Amino acid sequence: MRQRISGLQSSSVFQNNREASGPNKVTDRLFSSPLQAGIFKTNIETYPWIQITFLNSVTVTRLLILHGGIVNRNLFVYVGPESQKMQQQSSNPECALISGSIESNSINDIACNQPLRGQHLVIQMKETGQLQIAEVFVFSDSSTGNFS
Repeated sequence: MRQRISGLQSSSVFQNNREASGPNKVTDRLFSSPLQAGIFKTNIETYPWIQITFLNSVTVTRLLILHGGIVNRNLFVYVGPESQKMQQQSSNPECALISGSIESNSINDIACNQPLRGQHLVIQMKETGQLQIAEVFVFSDSSTGNFS
């Protein structure tokens, strides 16, 4: 069963170009190379983030993150009922931490520390930098990881 998304938000969009670099790129099912358009990118900023909002609450157990053309570092994944506030740490429970450097064009298969229920999933870098993500697949108690 596909999870329905009601919204995508981010702390910023690279050069304000939503068509080329907007948050919708993480759910478009197009596996772009970093040399092609189609990767979500923020501007360089403190604690950049992206939020996926589901139509209904889901219990998230695992996710796959396909990283873009740069090295991401120290990513936190949060799941819960609260929508993200600009440049702040999420008030939702932490699903997982991906510490250290994450190679460009790599895939992280992340199991939540424990299954978490919520309507919002946030991926946030815990330092100043640019966040780049090609795709995100979320697995819940009732999904295969696809979005619609």
